[in-house]
Amino acid sequence: MKNKQSASILALVIAAAALLVAVIALVMAHGARETARSDVTVEEGETLNLPLYDEEQDRFSYLILAELQITNQGAAAVKILELGRHDADAGFLMALKDEEVQSGDFQAQLYPLQHTFAEIQAQPRLLKEILKHQPGGHLSLNHVLQTGQSKTFRYAVHLTPYDADKRALADMVLISLRLTFDNGKTRVMRQGYPVQPLLP
Repeated sequence: MKNKQSASILALVIAAAALLVAVIALVMAHGARETARSDVTVEEGETLNLPLYDEEQDRFSYLILAELQITNQGAAAVKILELGRHDADAGFLMALKDEEVQSGDFQAQLYPLQHTFAEIQAQPRLLKEILKHQPGGHLSLNHVLQTGQSKTFRYAVHLTPYDADKRALADMVLISLRLTFDNGKTRVMRQGYPVQPLLP
């Protein structure tokens, strides 16, 4: 009887967590529609996710490389000021494991990414150069898009989703970012990325 009750409680917790994530995403999407420029489209491009091993600290971390393609479809030029962390609502990073929200500090940091994915794959040493940059709450873009123009911006998110025994503390992370334009309007985006396990 107790096992059935425990299973029922666990199922309710998982369902509640899934509902929470869905509600948060809906609220954020509604807010983005209200504040975003309708003449600008944002599309997610390539992503590259991989574990990193730090020999000095003898630990693994995780690096997410991603890109955004922004297009100005309006009749006037648009200036993009910055791409930054969105720390409001559910926060910059939400970690999930088996559909449950995980607490704890995953030490997530946002970095600029200057190289293309092809360059990084051809020269893996460039991965270490990414983390030599100073992480920040936002990345300054200050780029003007003329009518019909598109521009691809790349960024990296570094986090620690593994414990000392190399076990993954999450199987997915949701990253929230905010684009800021020169007219004061913003666009909030949330994207999920799988976390690769180190152990079978």
